[in-house]
Amino acid sequence: MENILYKNRSLNSFSQIIILIGFFFLLFSGVNPIINAQSNHPDISLSEVLPLLEVRFNKKFGYDPDFVKPLRLDKKILGAKNIENALQIISSSLPVEYFQSLNGQILIRKKLDKVETSPIEIPEVSIKGILIDAWTGEKLAFADLIGENGVSFSSDENGNFALKIKDNSSITFKYLGYESKKIKFNADKNDLILRLVPKLNSLPLIEITAKVPAIVSKPGTDFSLLNPDFWRLMPALAAGNDILRSLQQLPGVSSSDDLSAELKIRGSNGDENLIILDGITLYNVTHFSGMFSLVNSDAIKEVKLFKNALPVSYGGKTSSVIEMNSLSPNENLNLNGKISSNLLTSQAVLQGHITSKQSILLSGRTTYGNLGDSKLFGALQEQTLTPLIRPIDPKANVTQEISSYNPNFKFYDLQGKWNWEINAKQNLQLALFYGFDQLDYSYNKSIKTEMVNSYTYRKEYFKEYTNWNNLGTSLIWNLNPSEKWQHSLLLSVTDFQNNASITNDFKFVEDKKVYKIFNFENTHFNKVSGKDIKWTSRYEISKKQSWIYGIQASNNQVIYDIKQDKIKPLSGQNNAWQSAAFAELNQQLIDWTFNIGGRLNVYKQNIYISPSIDINYRKLNSPFTFKGSFGRYYQFLRQLNHEDRYGRNYGYWVMSNDQFPVLISNNSMLGAKAYRDWE
Repeated sequence: MENILYKNRSLNSFSQIIILIGFFFLLFSGVNPIINAQSNHPDISLSEVLPLLEVRFNKKFGYDPDFVKPLRLDKKILGAKNIENALQIISSSLPVEYFQSLNGQILIRKKLDKVETSPIEIPEVSIKGILIDAWTGEKLAFADLIGENGVSFSSDENGNFALKIKDNSSITFKYLGYESKKIKFNADKNDLILRLVPKLNSLPLIEITAKVPAIVSKPGTDFSLLNPDFWRLMPALAAGNDILRSLQQLPGVSSSDDLSAELKIRGSNGDENLIILDGITLYNVTHFSGMFSLVNSDAIKEVKLFKNALPVSYGGKTSSVIEMNSLSPNENLNLNGKISSNLLTSQAVLQGHITSKQSILLSGRTTYGNLGDSKLFGALQEQTLTPLIRPIDPKANVTQEISSYNPNFKFYDLQGKWNWEINAKQNLQLALFYGFDQLDYSYNKSIKTEMVNSYTYRKEYFKEYTNWNNLGTSLIWNLNPSEKWQHSLLLSVTDFQNNASITNDFKFVEDKKVYKIFNFENTHFNKVSGKDIKWTSRYEISKKQSWIYGIQASNNQVIYDIKQDKIKPLSGQNNAWQSAAFAELNQQLIDWTFNIGGRLNVYKQNIYISPSIDINYRKLNSPFTFKGSFGRYYQFLRQLNHEDRYGRNYGYWVMSNDQFPVLISNNSMLGAKAYRDWE
């Protein structure tokens, strides 16, 4: 780099004045100095031009006087219109270059010569070889070979590669799933074998979740699958979310009245519904005289509702089948729980794995205390009654006495399930359920009427005690020896008992003498127990055809005893077996789905045949589904109603006999459904 010393040269004020005076003198004397200079000198020194340009354009120049002194240029520089034009003439005429500094000064120096260098030729090397897996020896086809200059190559389908690169440069060999390798080459390489080591990187866990619809009705199935979101989205009552009351919102399902959780499906009675919890048949399904569901909704995973064509594997009911399955923990889920409460009850659920193969579920629900004290049931609160006995003398004094009477009402239920995954092909499940209700209601009240010389006294005593409980257990063994075969064995025992007693005494006293005494008594007792064993098999011939078949045997024992004062209008005991064999064909033909089957029932040496058919038609990508079904069903265990002297109804179970005939139902349905996903 050439160092050039620049000298800042500027004219002082006195010199500038002398030059201007001379310039104007020549002008007024009629002589043009520029013309004269042009005419007398063919060129002019750069050292003489720069001071004139400083004055004319008010600019300052910085330069080396020894460098610019011998430089001469054409006289046309004196006629430049502006400083830019002057600088252009100077740089184009002389070997100089200029640039302007930050303070506005123009620096002039010798123009530097550019040295042109010829490119150096770098020799090339030839590379040829093959890429293989270091562990298996497998050839790596179409691997990436990336050079230092960004040029890319690829191996062929057999892992071979051949290329030329600059000497002493590097190539990076890359293949998806393998460690990259970078090699520098400074000589030819032939028959090169490169082994890439597999790269063992664990991918981050990606969790994909989907929200299951609250109600799922799959084409070709004859049931609706209800998930917890269905009853959680329903308005909660005093006892929280209620499964049975939520089912009352479905088409074809209703209740007997607003205070009842009982289900009336297609106009049937509540006892015509077969309600099953983890394989346990529930004969009573409500708490608090029918107001709340017997089952804790927090412990239920899903509910299957069959209300058109009933499955052949279930029998003994004429209206519907409601199958409830409790929660099952996910894989490797530790113990976890949930506690919740509402206006009337508190409930808790505990579930999870106790070993890698075994899991448990425990659930409980109970009332806080006496439900009779709740303001929700104001009709049961303290009252003041109008006396039934009126004195003849209107001036007689009537004294009313009554003790407060609030019934003591409470209930609770317990639920448990143990599941054991024996191996990949079989598992064992044990379930238990217990529910208990109790009502204890008593009071004393009296009315006294005083006259001039006598009085009349009436005293009443009332006592009611009722309790009912459900107890059931089940054992289910599932065996799946292959993808085509599925087997299930069910053993269950269920017991329901209802015991109620009402005593009512009236005593009339006149002038301290017992005048008349009335005693009323109403009791009823009902117990039903059931034992079931059922084997079910499913054989899948193809994706479009399968068979379901099996056998079942059930034993029911019923005791009922109703007493009203000294009379027993109904009393009895029955014990009977039911046995059945069933089979069903599930067939899909293009857009049609058929479920055709039947059930052969034997009850008290009589045969009852239950045919069943369910047909669905749905064209691919069509929102419409057409369906129809028909079935004939029999019920051998049914419930009758007993009305006490106070007009209250109590249900009690009886077995079909000569006095109570077998209940028969023919169910048929024809309809259509349209589905559209609104986004």
